[in-house]
Amino acid sequence: DYTAFVHLTDSEGNLLGQLDRPPAGYPTTDWQLNEIVIDRYAILLPDDLAHGEEIGLNTGFYYLPTLEAVGETAVLQKFTWGDLD
Repeated sequence: DYTAFVHLTDSEGNLLGQLDRPPAGYPTTDWQLNEIVIDRYAILLPDDLAHGEEIGLNTGFYYLPTLEAVGETAVLQKFTWGDLD
């Protein structure tokens, strides 16, 4: 079974917020062939996040007992805090 993660990082790669859990709330070993798994993540950002801060949105999987990465981390998006206001 794998753990999914969604991480928000600053421009230097420091972690600003994260949510790590079994994807869609159930073990990956229970997934069926050709099944489409949809999951949503809500991550709180620090209150002191500076306007104009560059943020990266990253996701991937790892094996929890060893913390070994499964594949490569995907960078989904980079944005500047405040551009979404």
